[in-house]
Amino acid sequence: MTIAWTALLHSHFEKQKTKYFYKKPNGRYETIDGELKTWELGESVKHVFDENDPIRKNIELFVKLRNKLEHRNLPGVDPELIGECQALVLNFENWLIEKAVEKITKIPADLFGFKDRGVIKEGKIADISLFDKNFEIKSVIVGGKKSYSEGIFYDSLGGSFYGNHS
Repeated sequence: MTIAWTALLHSHFEKQKTKYFYKKPNGRYETIDGELKTWELGESVKHVFDENDPIRKNIELFVKLRNKLEHRNLPGVDPELIGECQALVLNFENWLIEKAVEKITKIPADLFGFKDRGVIKEGKIADISLFDKNFEIKSVIVGGKKSYSEGIFYDSLGGSFYGNHS
């Protein structure tokens, strides 16, 4: 998971056009075998998550644990870490989904100049699509009214509901 988080955050930096490379005191970039030395996970989280963000704290725990496991032979991992392991995987999945949803909501709204939509936030227009874990649409709310709910559609222009007859 630490490798997956590193790759995800590096991808985020690429998208944001953030230079995620270590610099020497003289301001030049560090290199390893001719390649720029990229931030490892412990450094990367500092540039994405606030200091007290629970996702950052969870990742930092596993960076420390990974470092201990790499450099020592520990007899076993405490069973109390099972919940933290689960949180690491779930945080990864949720953050990945959040970034994917942003691509289909906020970014298109920004591209079309809609400053009043694209995010769920107070004062914004919130047309919402609700998905299940398989990303199948379960409900859509447009202008505060359900426009689709498992076979029932709302015609926002005509103001009437109709069924799915397909």
